[in-house]
Amino acid sequence: MQKNIAFLVIGIGVLVVFAFVAVVIGSLRPKGPSQEEIAKVSKPVTLTYWRVFDGDTSIRQIITAYQRLHTNVKIDYRKLRFEEYEREIVNALAEDRGPDIFSIHNTWVDRYLTKIEPLPGELKVASFVEKGTIQKKTEVQIDKKQAYTPREIREKFVDVVGSDVLRFMDGKEQVVGLPYFVDVLALFYNKDSFNNAGIGAPPRNWGEFQNMAGRDYLTQINDTTGEIVSSAAAIGGSKNIQRAADILAMLMMQNGAQMTDGAMLTFDQVPQNLTDRTTHPAVNALTFYTDFASPATDLYTWSEDFSDSFEMFQQGLTAMMFGYSYHAQALRDLQPRLRYGIVPVPQLNPSQQAVPANYWVETVSKKTKSKDYAWDFLMFATAAEQAKLFLAETKKPTALRELIEEQKKEEILYPFASQLLVAKNWFHGKNAEAMEAQFTSLIAQALQLRGGAPEEQKSKFRELLTKTKQIIQEGY
Repeated sequence: MQKNIAFLVIGIGVLVVFAFVAVVIGSLRPKGPSQEEIAKVSKPVTLTYWRVFDGDTSIRQIITAYQRLHTNVKIDYRKLRFEEYEREIVNALAEDRGPDIFSIHNTWVDRYLTKIEPLPGELKVASFVEKGTIQKKTEVQIDKKQAYTPREIREKFVDVVGSDVLRFMDGKEQVVGLPYFVDVLALFYNKDSFNNAGIGAPPRNWGEFQNMAGRDYLTQINDTTGEIVSSAAAIGGSKNIQRAADILAMLMMQNGAQMTDGAMLTFDQVPQNLTDRTTHPAVNALTFYTDFASPATDLYTWSEDFSDSFEMFQQGLTAMMFGYSYHAQALRDLQPRLRYGIVPVPQLNPSQQAVPANYWVETVSKKTKSKDYAWDFLMFATAAEQAKLFLAETKKPTALRELIEEQKKEEILYPFASQLLVAKNWFHGKNAEAMEAQFTSLIAQALQLRGGAPEEQKSKFRELLTKTKQIIQEGY
């Protein structure tokens, strides 16, 4: 009897120990999401996405691929005309009918900062996994994904992206957008014009560019009327030069101008690091630029009376122009028989290379109700595998470091891809249009002040630069 009681006690003790161990082990196992959490994350989501430019096909391929993985997500894509785009964005966001995801130009980031939902540290989205061989069943699982950190943005994307999409908000550095591509300025040249002038290769630096633009080479002047018969390059003018502000800013940066210092514009000043305080990088750049549209110089090759620089180039009336990859697409569509080449822009100093960046950033609205899915889609869409679809369709330069070497193997992309690591965007104010208008006005005024004693002209140019800086700074 006593033995039976002892065995019973021991048995109960063993069961208690096993139960305790089971409870402990169970508590150590990671708990899966509750049914309530699964239902919340996997409920149907509709994201509205607005963009401008570029073909719809590439984006729709990416959207389809994402929806295949997240069957609860529907993405309504809308492409708007540039002329109406920003007005529609501003009005829609103000009226709470705006898109969840939208594009902004890389110079618009600070203007829209209060309307942007930064990338969260962690994203929680649902994936739908099909299991079983005979009787297939779809199971829902919740994916918790670590989003890009600022460090990863700098590692994955070219430098200019980090300077444009990383902003201090709420006391820390945050990601406010992701790009599919980064476009940069390049030099387009007419092969027939070069052949007829006996020039075998396009310029590699500004010295060669000057020589080719001279009157003995690509520029022809009517001695009787003084009019330009044949133009070497679309440079030096103001309103009739597409992206004139970009070209002038590029020359300033290449020449050593410090464009900004924090929130202050400083391009009108002599940088502190220059030992020769009489050298003014921005004044020299403005002088050099306007040389090409000043009749009194040997470099005179452009008139303010000419039509638009792109029209002049496509009609074979000027031998060189500066443009972006979208200009190449336009030339293929409008002038498929035009024989032209594209090369990197001339540089002044190998250790101080600079080329303007011009691209669009995809971002998420602060008013979205599905920020995790919106950002998850953008991380998916701008990663290498999906970005390749977009780049193949649009023929644009990549924003990702890992794709640069691959693009450099393509003839049409090499001039752009080879410059991505020195791409710059100096303007981070709230009104890029006002800046461009003021730079265009600066050029026009400088052309009117050409002539006279060199020192007097430099003094006038310094005053012009300071006045331009002050006007832009007011809305910066």
